[in-house]
Amino acid sequence: MVLENKIKNQLLYLFIFFLLYVGMIFIDLPIYERTVTHSLMIFFAPLIFVFILVVKNFKVLLTKNLKLFILYMIVSFVISLILLYYLILTRGEFYAYNKNLLIKHFEAFISLSLLHFIVYFLLILVCYNLSPNLLKILFFYFFLFLTLVGLIEYLDPEKLSMFHSIPKDYERLRLFTAEPSQAVLLYLIFSLLSLFLAENVSLKIFISILSGIILF
Repeated sequence: MVLENKIKNQLLYLFIFFLLYVGMIFIDLPIYERTVTHSLMIFFAPLIFVFILVVKNFKVLLTKNLKLFILYMIVSFVISLILLYYLILTRGEFYAYNKNLLIKHFEAFISLSLLHFIVYFLLILVCYNLSPNLLKILFFYFFLFLTLVGLIEYLDPEKLSMFHSIPKDYERLRLFTAEPSQAVLLYLIFSLLSLFLAENVSLKIFISILSGIILF
């Protein structure tokens, strides 16, 4: 019974990890005009977060990193609010570029800081509940998948057009992201994770060569 519960727990967190991964790499989908809704993360993360809270009876462990993140969110929110108040006082209006600045402030906080915190919280939770060996395998296969995507895009960019909100008019790779700068960061994270977690020297060399080709 204990083993069965442990397996179910692993499968649950594995499924959550997969959803988070999809949300992290597919960030330019033609879903809606707003930038944040180009990623499925805006839907996945809040739903998973609420599910976890309910399952754990709203008793979750906040690590030191998460507490620092919460402090960062509070400080940045307050500072932004003060600057916004100063801007409204000096300009005497609540609107800029046809947008209500106060509403825009809260929208930015919810869609950026709060969403990032939820994703960060879920990633830490998942990594705590999955075995290190399984994480090594997952990161490696995620790296291989992104590498394959990069090679496909290099050979025939049009094959990935359905995963983007705007057409591509340059040669650099963007994978499933909106632009090459995002693709570089995303690919670098998974390639470095795979490289550092790999224990076999031959595998490290293999990862380094593939990474070098895609990054170049």
